[in-house]
Amino acid sequence: MSESWLTTEEVRALGVPRATLYWQIQNGRLMVRQAHHRPRGKNGKAKKEILLSSLPAAIQRRYLKSQISDLRSQNESPAGTSGEGGESAGAARRAGAEANLPSARLSPTATPAGSQISNLKFQIENPLAGLAEEELEKLTDYAEALGRAEGEPRRQRRWIARSQKVSLSTLDRDVATFKEEGLAGLVWKTRADKGRPRVGNEQVVAKIQTEYLKLHRPTAKAIYAKISTDYQLSSRAPPSFTWVLRQIEQIPQKLISRYRLGEKHYRDHYEYSSTRRRPALPRQWVDADHHEADHYVVFPDGSVGRPFITTLHDLCTGEILALRIPRDKRVGRGRAPGAVDIGLAVRQAILRKESQISDLKSQSWPSFGLFERFYHDLGKDFLSSHLRAVLADLHIKPVPCRGYHGQSKPIERWFRTLEDGTRDLPGYCGNKPENNPYRSAVRPQKPDPKTLMTLEDYERAIVGWVVTKYHHAPSTALGGISPLEALAAHVKNGFSPRELRDERALDLLLMRRARRAGGEMIQMRKDGFRLFGRLYMHPELAHLVGEEIDPRYDENNLGEIICYHKERFVCVATNKELLDFGATKADLKRANEIRREQKRRDQEWYEERIKQAQYGDPAARAVAERNHDEVMEEERKKIAVGAEAEGVPMLMPKYQRTVKLLGEKALHKKAGRVLREVKKTSQISDLKSQAKEEKPEWLKALEAEEAQPTVKENLEKPGWLKALEAEEDDV
Repeated sequence: MSESWLTTEEVRALGVPRATLYWQIQNGRLMVRQAHHRPRGKNGKAKKEILLSSLPAAIQRRYLKSQISDLRSQNESPAGTSGEGGESAGAARRAGAEANLPSARLSPTATPAGSQISNLKFQIENPLAGLAEEELEKLTDYAEALGRAEGEPRRQRRWIARSQKVSLSTLDRDVATFKEEGLAGLVWKTRADKGRPRVGNEQVVAKIQTEYLKLHRPTAKAIYAKISTDYQLSSRAPPSFTWVLRQIEQIPQKLISRYRLGEKHYRDHYEYSSTRRRPALPRQWVDADHHEADHYVVFPDGSVGRPFITTLHDLCTGEILALRIPRDKRVGRGRAPGAVDIGLAVRQAILRKESQISDLKSQSWPSFGLFERFYHDLGKDFLSSHLRAVLADLHIKPVPCRGYHGQSKPIERWFRTLEDGTRDLPGYCGNKPENNPYRSAVRPQKPDPKTLMTLEDYERAIVGWVVTKYHHAPSTALGGISPLEALAAHVKNGFSPRELRDERALDLLLMRRARRAGGEMIQMRKDGFRLFGRLYMHPELAHLVGEEIDPRYDENNLGEIICYHKERFVCVATNKELLDFGATKADLKRANEIRREQKRRDQEWYEERIKQAQYGDPAARAVAERNHDEVMEEERKKIAVGAEAEGVPMLMPKYQRTVKLLGEKALHKKAGRVLREVKKTSQISDLKSQAKEEKPEWLKALEAEEAQPTVKENLEKPGWLKALEAEEDDV
């Protein structure tokens, strides 16, 4: 750090008397040098300069305070404010301050005092410039205590150190530092590596952070193991696991969201989203979606679950055009709506509400009319061919939203409003597990069906809330007016919703089109056309045999099928069996399930009876199967041995003599073995002959009769055969 030097005039301006100043100079109490770079005095001699750090602490503090106040006044002055002669106001104030207070000379080659570059160097090189007034006050008091301790005995210095709350060694070290560097030497130095890792370099930190940001989401423990391996390979002590965690915690959360959690999480939490412009007129843009209700209800079949709500919402006025809840329920939860439910919701949105809701006045829900664009998500029910055909017939353009991005659907915010407005209804379970009052930390509770609403009562309550409260509540998005007030303002300006002339035409459009599995149309045959495993027929279809027809049906009445041919209505074909029973598609599906269940049970019974008929005792059956396998294995071995070809063993000539010489003993043994076998064979033959002699008389007579030729055989033998037999007997 460059040292600061002051002239005698500048030291006297700080409050040092002239006699005291020259007495200290003569006695060597101050560091003095000749200022050859300054203008000479009136006597023609070079002026003397005194080192700032050699002055008493009070004088140093007074000087530093004046410099800091001067710098602050310069920083607070507005830049570019000029006075007369092109000089700024800050420069004028600095000029006035320089007339009363001395300025620091940082080095012999420093710029003139009062310049901006000199002040900047003073701020950077002098550590006292960054201290507050309270800190500077404490530092100067400590410097005065150091001045009193200099040259004193050990006991006196120990008492001073105790009063300053430091050790004696620290006090002695600070006394030496203050004597050499002055007040600036007592300021604590900041480490050069502050804020930078000391255990590992920047490369190690970058490796830890990049590993943590990978999509497979490695754990901190796995990253620590990899880093430890690298350190061990280079014969260094690895860092601690806590240090690795600190480096991971320094990663910004938005980077963790984008690179570790995925783009979807980043879009939902950090990506900039623009505000959609509101349509100019009602019924231009209508969005729709499904939402699982936040309440438990009792379904018509007696089960408890959460139903789904299908809603159509006008983006201009915020009105709710339709609200539909399916009646049936699947296992565990309400049935997810399909294309037919969306079509029925579209029908409800287009038609007036007085014919659909009997317990509400027609004036209470005046939201109806054809709309131009249908804004929806990428669900398969919204992309179905049935819904596309319905929208095309109504001249409504479907517009899909951005995939997997909830912020692009405004109706999602309305579902939150619906939840907040209907929390007081019975059976509330919240939109997530932690908000569910039926969920316990020890054991999940089941809602009591006696305390819940039925599905019909719940739908009536939801519709009543929409009609009586939501449509009349002020909305911030609409500028403080309600949705019905916004609609009334557009009606005053000339808006009129479009209506359908024939409601029956809309019913036909919302029916399902029957297609084969590959999307092919139904072909007409001689006896009619087959659908749902049943035969449909009508006299008007007789002339269309061999051609393709376009049948449409209502899921709640499968007995009647409306038939079209080349976009022209033909007739209503019927099936007497389904028509008499009033069967629906759900009934037909249930009947098919019952048939399949019966077939499965019959097949299981038949297979079980077959197993029981094969063997009664399972253990005995297992033993029998094992014995059977062993017998079959022996038979297979015998067959394999009998299939081998017989061969004649041969010995090559060059080995015959060797075998003869080496195997005489073996041959003698073999000869003895052969003699024993012959003797044994003779004994067996003797036993056989003895057995023959022991035959009973009746057996011998029977064998003799069988040996004599019959008369028939003698008659049938030719002459040459008889002569041959006679010769053989003679021989």
